[in-house]
Amino acid sequence: MPDTNSVWYVKKPKGELLIFDDLTGSSSEQAKLFYREKLNSIGLVDKYDEYDLANQPLPFENVTVYETMKLFKYTFWYSVSNPRLDLLNIVTNKYLEQGGKIAFSMTFQNSSGTYEFDLSTLQGFLPIDSVSNALTTLLLGVDVLPSSQQIDYPELITTGNVSFVRTFIPNSLIATEVYRLSSTQISGNIGFINNNKTEFFIGLPLNRCDGGDQNVDELLSKIFFDEFGLIP
Repeated sequence: MPDTNSVWYVKKPKGELLIFDDLTGSSSEQAKLFYREKLNSIGLVDKYDEYDLANQPLPFENVTVYETMKLFKYTFWYSVSNPRLDLLNIVTNKYLEQGGKIAFSMTFQNSSGTYEFDLSTLQGFLPIDSVSNALTTLLLGVDVLPSSQQIDYPELITTGNVSFVRTFIPNSLIATEVYRLSSTQISGNIGFINNNKTEFFIGLPLNRCDGGDQNVDELLSKIFFDEFGLIP
């Protein structure tokens, strides 16, 4: 740790924001480019670090992922339908309790022999009471709208098909709905933020929600600057 023929390299953070890429395959590279463009456009050029969970495995990750997160005040964790639920349950609440603020963009596939999913797993890191059954494929062109006129979030439109979309009922005592799906396929709450303004979640990949006026950059600005208090 390391042995006599190895060394450790400690990288100094560029800023206060850490981006977790929780994707595999070609979709990972496409998502990286998308989020870099959006973060750079809102004034965060060279002010965030990226970590690729699939291609940069950490030793003893149950400990080292959290220790890495502690170097940053803000985290954005994105995936598609198979995020690392084991890690999310280990690190999220500890990170929030020590003062961190975190945003999620992801979906959750059905439970299988290789992917364990149930309500209690999600409740381990999200303030929710229940979820709907998964819609196998949400088609492109679906409106993702603020939950009420009083919620100042930009409208989004899906730009590609999205697998395993679910709607959520947040715990109303500690979280507020911010986004709803408006579709003949599925409707209901798809995004929420906790009342402490330290945890945001949307049950869609934002890199597939930039249709219409291309508002994902405005949403990221809203989350990190207005809600979380990040200073660019």
